Amino acid sequence: MTLADSCYYQMFSGCTSLTAAPVLPATTLAEWCYIAMFRGCTSLKEAPKLPAPILVNGCYEYMFRGCTSLTTVVTYAQVISATDCLTNWLDGVSTGGDFFNLGTAAYPTGSSGIPSGWTIHTSI
Repeated sequence: MTLADSCYYQMFSGCTSLTAAPVLPATTLAEWCYIAMFRGCTSLKEAPKLPAPILVNGCYEYMFRGCTSLTTVVTYAQVISATDCLTNWLDGVSTGGDFFNLGTAAYPTGSSGIPSGWTIHTSI
């Protein structure tokens, strides 16, 4: 539950057979904690729930980049203003999917926000 800076850096990056992500229960993030954690996991369809209310510098940068099968993201964020917290986090994911914004954050669209073509939901 206590994260360190860059603690999960590229942990599963390139694991093309990964179909289910581990639970990420931490609600207090550390800088760059999940950077590129699932990058290139082409079989991953659903992101782990992201319960942190406040994003910090680089925390989700490149997190799901290249996850071409990813179609579901659930997040509870309220503050997403930290530097590079969402940079290309959803770059190269499926062209259609469901984004569950269960927090109050106003996400931009595109690869550094909510991908174009995805449906935005505010409840499950």
